[in-house]
Parts: sequence; C-alpha cells; structure tokens
Amino acid sequence: MPPLTIDALAEQYTDEIQLAPPQIEMIANTVRGRAPGCRLLVFGLGRDAGMWQRLNADGCTLFVEDNEHWARHALQRHPDLQVLRVSYAGRTVASSLPLDAAVRESLAAFPLPPELERTDWDVIVVDAPFGFDAGCPGRSLPLHWTRQLMGPHTHVFVDDYERPLERTYTDALIAPRCAHSLVVRRPGHEMFWGLGLNSGFAGWSVVDAGGRAQRLRWLLNTTRLRLLWFHDSVEVIPQLAACGLLDGRTHVLFSFSWHRDEAALRHLRRLLSGDGVVQRAAQLHFLLNSAEELAAFRTLVPGFDAMHFNNASLIDPRRFVPATGARRFQAVLNAKPLAFKRHELSVQVPERLFVSYDVQERDEGATRRVDLDALGAREIRRNLSAEGVAAALGEADVGLMLSAAEGACYASLEYLLCGLPVVSTRSLGGRDDFYDPAHSRVVDDDPAGVRDAVADLRARLARGDITREAVRTRALARRRAFLDALAARLQNVVDAAGLPLQAARLLDEAIAEGSKLQQHRNFWVAQLRPPGHVTPPPATDA
Repeated sequence: MPPLTIDALAEQYTDEIQLAPPQIEMIANTVRGRAPGCRLLVFGLGRDAGMWQRLNADGCTLFVEDNEHWARHALQRHPDLQVLRVSYAGRTVASSLPLDAAVRESLAAFPLPPELERTDWDVIVVDAPFGFDAGCPGRSLPLHWTRQLMGPHTHVFVDDYERPLERTYTDALIAPRCAHSLVVRRPGHEMFWGLGLNSGFAGWSVVDAGGRAQRLRWLLNTTRLRLLWFHDSVEVIPQLAACGLLDGRTHVLFSFSWHRDEAALRHLRRLLSGDGVVQRAAQLHFLLNSAEELAAFRTLVPGFDAMHFNNASLIDPRRFVPATGARRFQAVLNAKPLAFKRHELSVQVPERLFVSYDVQERDEGATRRVDLDALGAREIRRNLSAEGVAAALGEADVGLMLSAAEGACYASLEYLLCGLPVVSTRSLGGRDDFYDPAHSRVVDDDPAGVRDAVADLRARLARGDITREAVRTRALARRRAFLDALAARLQNVVDAAGLPLQAARLLDEAIAEGSKLQQHRNFWVAQLRPPGHVTPPPATDA
C-alpha cells in the first residue's frame, strides 16, 4: 500500500471500526488510486470517520449523517470534518420493501441535496444509516441518491449487502448501471463494489417512420444482459445484426399493434432469413396479440421464439379506474375518425359519446376520414389526455368496439378497467382476450344488434347482475396472467445470465414509469443510428 494509506490506517484504525481490514484496504486503495484530489462521499459518520479523513488528506471528503448523536461525537474527536446533516424522517426498512412502484414514488419525494449534486464524486461509500431492524431508517435514500450521483468513473461501495434492503436496492438501482461489479464476502458479511457506468447503448438512436430521431430505449442494460423492446418495428431486424447490437448478451422483444395476417408473417420470415439473424434466433422474442396469430406464426416462421401476449396488458391500470359520478351517456366509442373503426354501427344507440383524435393516416381505404358530426352523437370530445379519456369513460355506461380487424386495442381494456362492460363486433387482433360473457357482448355487424346489446348490459348493471368493480377485477386478472407469462419467459433469460433480478418486478416498475412502456419501448422504428452518426446534408442539384 502507498505510504499515506499505511500511515492513515496505522494512526486511525481501531477494533471499534465495523468494516473488516480487507474491506477497508479495498476502499483505501481505491481512494488513493484517485489521489491527489479524490472526491470521497461517505454516507455515515462512524468511528471510521477520522480514518477516511486522514486517508484522503489531499482530497475532498464529505460525510452525510442523520443521527445528531453520531455527528456530535465525531466532530468532538475530529472538528475539521465536513458533515452534511440530512433527515431520513418517514423512511424505515419496513416501508422501503418491496421496491415496487409505490415505494419508488415515495423516494421521489426526497430530492437529491444540492450539496451532493454539485460534485462529481470519485468514490461513494454507503455505510449508514442504521438498518439492522424493521424500524430503522434503512439505506433506501442513500442508495437512491447514489444512483443519481454515479458518474462514468465512480466507485461505489455498499456495506451490509447481505441484508435484504441493501441487496434489493443495490441490485435494482446500482448494479445494472455499473460497468464492473463484485461482492466481497467474509463470514456473515458482504460488501458490494461497483465501478463506472455501463455505457451499453449510450449514443445509439432510432429514427421512426416520420423521420423523427430519439435515443434508443431499453428495458434492461447491464454488462451481462441487455433487453431491447421494439414495437411495430420489424424492419430493424437486419440492421440489428448488421450493426452489431445483436451480440451474445442482447435479447430483443417485438410487439405489435395490428393483427398479423399471413402476408405480414411471410414478410417477417424474409427479414429473419438474413445473415447474422438466424444464428441469433434464440435471442429474438415475438409477442403475438392472439392465440390464432401465434399458431400462424409457428407454422410460417418456425425456429423463432414466440408467445401469446396481449399488448394491451402494458397499460398502467392506475390511470383507469371506475368513476362514481353521474353517467350522462349510454355508451362511449373511443376511436379515431377512420373508416375501419365503423362508427356507423352505433347510430341506433341513443345518448352516445365519441372520443376522437386528429389523425395523420392517409385518407383512403380503411383509413378514410369519417365525418363524426353526421352520425348523431350527443357529444364529441377530441384530443383528450389520458386523464381526460378516463374522465370521459366515467360518464358512460357501456364501451363500444366496432372494428372488424385491429390489434390488442388499448381502448377496449381501458373500458374494462374503468368498469364499463363492452359491446364488440367480431374482430381479429386479440381484444376479445379480455372479454367475459358476464360483462361483454359480441354481436353481428348490425346497428340494431349493437343497440340491443347496450340495452342488455345497462339493464344488467341496473339490476346489480354485474358491478363495475367486478368488471375491473376480471380485466386485471387477465392482464396479470399475460404479464406473469411474459415475466416467466424473461426470467429464464435473466437466470441464464446469472442476474439476481425478478423479471416480474422489472416489468411492473417499467410500466409504472410510463404506461404502455413508453419509457422503455422503441415505437415504429425505421432505422437504427450508431453513436457519432451525422445526418448528411440534403443533396443539391449540380
């Protein structure tokens, strides 16, 4: 060890220090490796404070402490310590587990202290606050803040990694971001050591069909396993292989909005036949919206992994809940004003509400514009936010789905989550996965049949034969079944990579961060762009 390290340990080390000598030596060598000028952040002002201060005498050391007794005791012995006093009020070990969406939201209520944010830390040691029983504050906030403070070359040490909170938070928040990590073990005690940010997909971008570029999103990005998810983007498959993104540690999921007919599946088979793709067949996973599409896939695209997963299951159900107010409308149809949505089948239903949107589709064929004003709805509301849609659904008795072919159909599940029974025509694409004879009616393409089915469901609601909570509960159960099936498939991939992650939790948390996986899926991608890509200027005539 360097002389300063030896001197610091000789002067300051005592048997009262809880860290074992090998752990101290690892941290000490890391600090001195960044000397002079190492920026050291230590969560916890314990009996080792003087040792860290002496060890980093030619650098900057800041201690973060919530316990006033420990702060006074340490400052009496070492008055020159730099200490940031914080409060972990409201945090306990018990309330910090499991690390679900609600707990993540509660962490967001504790912003990063500006005193920590303005420094690029070389080494961060998380060794406080107390976390030995359920009532202790626990280290949820220090680990949450550490995730935000990590830089490309930051070393992170987490003591007591063998405890559930430390392991859960480190595995979820810290480890996936590290370029390298290991666990230092001694009997009954573990310490996590992570180094640097995993650059992973840094610098990669995607371009959608409209020419808009944005960063490449991912579901998981670690040194052992990377999970990418593309939606309606099969054209990128040859590019994935050609550009090197489809390496041995990368798995890619593909989901779809629209029904996959035979022509679409044959086109997909051609894309999958290229160089470098067949060899990676086990790393490509296709999610089909209906059992019929899955059967056709297995016939037409053999040798590739696929499963029945209804894309609507990625809706965050917290956004859509049954309302308690008055119901002004007998039925609502939430759909773009396009011909294939078949609004005209609702004309015999009195007191209708149309929820509609501006569209960019070509005004021809199935996407021909429809004049909703001519169809006699009581009211038309346009371009609502998700909250506005949920409020509108809360004013109607029944939801309408009238297209003959579509896809999983978010709107259909949104009705059910809001407690609206559904009247649907027969359709391709999988939306009927969520229908139940108790709360749904599937009818012929006939305005009178739609009208009568709406009247029947409204009567059943009035009699109490069905309740809105029961409609929602059944929809949630079917959604959960799809997510659990996908999580089981992903868990096999995670386990094979040797990662201590729960795929079900990974999915739930990603959905909570953005309904429909908006923060983690890549939508309608036409082109991949590697780091450093420069768009050439437009050609000019000579």
